[in-house]
Amino acid sequence: MNKNKNPEENYPWKAIRVLIVDDNEAFRKVVSRFLTDDEQGRIGRVRTAKDELDTLAQARALQPHVVLVDMDFPKRVSLEIIRQLRSLLPEAVILATTLHDAFALQFCRETASAFGADDVLLKSTLIAELFPAIERHLPPQARDLALVVSYEAHD
Repeated sequence: MNKNKNPEENYPWKAIRVLIVDDNEAFRKVVSRFLTDDEQGRIGRVRTAKDELDTLAQARALQPHVVLVDMDFPKRVSLEIIRQLRSLLPEAVILATTLHDAFALQFCRETASAFGADDVLLKSTLIAELFPAIERHLPPQARDLALVVSYEAHD
């Protein structure tokens, strides 16, 4: 247990909940492990979903602050998932992920944004870009909540 009473010295995201939506089980496991094993303890809870129905059920149960959505589901399902998530979780940060290369990234951003995503990240650079993207898009009220919960957890 951290005896440090100064919340500014602890990374303030301990209460952040993340939902990972991807039809690739290996990808879900890798990203989930990356988030939960973070040495700075920036993420509180992580859940995963493999399809549209699972996503909506998990989103209702978890009420995530951040959702990662695979843009590469067949038949534009990912865009419908993003649209539904934005309606269900208007304050959540929705980050779409894609296997497309950097040349297609701008088109993916425009398309995903039209359906409610906050940003699109390349899967090839996700590990390096994920925490900066979360920090860039996380609403101040979620950061404040995380700071309070993190500080209380360390008392």
